[in-house]
Amino acid sequence: MIFFDIDETLLDNKSAETTAAMEFHKIYQDIFPESPSEFARNWRALTEKHVQRYLAGELSFQGQRRERLRELFSHDRILSDAKADNLFQRYLDAYERSWRLFPDVAFCLLQ
Repeated sequence: MIFFDIDETLLDNKSAETTAAMEFHKIYQDIFPESPSEFARNWRALTEKHVQRYLAGELSFQGQRRERLRELFSHDRILSDAKADNLFQRYLDAYERSWRLFPDVAFCLLQ
């Protein structure tokens, strides 16, 4: 039996994350003046920061998602859990639509 990790082994997670962040930026471009690619880099940094806090036991899985949005929209007001969840869902929908397998995955799995 062979086991495969999904992220960055089978699924091109980084591309999906970048594409979704850029789509999210497009929706809120009036709030975020940076370029889409700069926004995607900032999103990645927030992801790393708050996922590390989750892995350290400081936040729940849902909590790290909410904290990413709260930090991102910190110029606004404090986001409620429901508002942060709603915003994250918009990103997550774009992220899931952006999922792509690496080109060699089908060949590998069918061997």
